[in-house]
Amino acid sequence: MIKIKIIHNQTGESREQKLTSEMLSQGRGLIGRHPNCDLVLNSSDVSRVHARIICQEGQYYFSDLGSTSGSIFNDETAQTNQNFFLKSNDMIRVGDFILLVKEVDAKAARAGKSAVNLGQIAAVLVIVPVLVVLVVLATTHASLAVDGTALEKLLDNGINFFSHLNQ
Repeated sequence: MIKIKIIHNQTGESREQKLTSEMLSQGRGLIGRHPNCDLVLNSSDVSRVHARIICQEGQYYFSDLGSTSGSIFNDETAQTNQNFFLKSNDMIRVGDFILLVKEVDAKAARAGKSAVNLGQIAAVLVIVPVLVVLVVLATTHASLAVDGTALEKLLDNGINFFSHLNQ
């Protein structure tokens, strides 16, 4: 989870908004003046879809998406699609707005990722022994009359299953 304080530079109005690693991993985290953006910044200096915050490997990043007026990250002009690692107290200027990073909970983002890995490990621990037993039975006990094509399909499906775990 990342908490951002949004300050309108002209009016002084501010609000805080949280973005979770789950929503960011689903392709959200858009910043702009369009009402479907996750951080809506109502100003003509802000592009409809101006920038994005993403979560990768438990780390949060900001990038300008080729906006008309650009973005400034901690006094550095952001190039299009340049990723900036986010940490507490980072400051991003987008049009008339200042986005102040208040809190970054990278542990929660990594915990969500490791939970998926534990699920994958559990699936492997169940599937592998079943496949091994079937192969051993099929190759050592001819009396079982296991169809070779069916066994081949089962092994192919098991291999496909494991290849999807690594994606």
